[in-house]
Amino acid sequence: MRVASTPASFGVLQAAAVESGLPDSDAVLDAIVAAGFAGTELGPPGYLGGGNAAAEALGQRGLGLAGALQTMRLSRREHADEDTARLDRTLAILDEATPSGERPVVLIGDAVAEPDRVAGAGRIERLPGTWLSDARFDLLVARAHRAAERCRERGYDAAFRYHGGTFVETPREIDRLAERLDQSVIGLCYDAGQSAFGGGDPVAFLDTYAELVTHVHLSDVDLAVMDEIRRAGLDLREAWRRGVFCPLGEGGIDVDAVLGRLRAAGYDAWVVVEQERLLEPGQPLDAAAAAQSHNREALRELGI
Repeated sequence: MRVASTPASFGVLQAAAVESGLPDSDAVLDAIVAAGFAGTELGPPGYLGGGNAAAEALGQRGLGLAGALQTMRLSRREHADEDTARLDRTLAILDEATPSGERPVVLIGDAVAEPDRVAGAGRIERLPGTWLSDARFDLLVARAHRAAERCRERGYDAAFRYHGGTFVETPREIDRLAERLDQSVIGLCYDAGQSAFGGGDPVAFLDTYAELVTHVHLSDVDLAVMDEIRRAGLDLREAWRRGVFCPLGEGGIDVDAVLGRLRAAGYDAWVVVEQERLLEPGQPLDAAAAAQSHNREALRELGI
């Protein structure tokens, strides 16, 4: 297993990509290198520049490109053409960013875009009015498969990424997805922190679904913040702001057990530390950089 970071650990979240004040991409990449990571994910398409610029920035620092997230409003048929065009633009960036050698996994994810899901993130099982009908869930899965097929035609493997604030967040929804997943077309991006955030057991998840996992996001969750979210009815953005995703070993996830399950399953690809956080405009990277140095050292102590 090789260890990567991601711009999301420095406040560059897909859901916040349209906002001003995102940290400088060169500063983020330098911090990733300084922390000792071997690679990174792409971040929001265009954050590292066009494909040639991304290739140059990564090559200068000796960083591999582990993955690239493409969020889509998968349960909304009316957005299909626009989302597919955005996917094609991302794949064009990746073609230029990886002209030779290993190609990143494309992560197909439902978008953090529905107000009721964002408002109820972390509490979805208490809010049945936010659940998808069978028809819309079937559409979500079908569109994810079509997007994955489009990636495979261009030479990229794809994995589905579940996440808080989307229509695939809770264990029930992940089970619903897994029942419909065609492993010959798309794998699963396992996320320890998101598994816990959605109300599941990250270790038990791997006992059930390890054979589906083709990409890994690793994060920890502050259980006190999770309790506050559920008691006070806080939304996803406030959860980020309060640091629900904390440094490895400081939350409630047994990271050693997670890695043990991955090893037992024969997983030997990228492990991406994704400690999502919000960064206020103008806020220095110091705290995020220190957390990522801690995370890298924590994984070294666990044998990676």
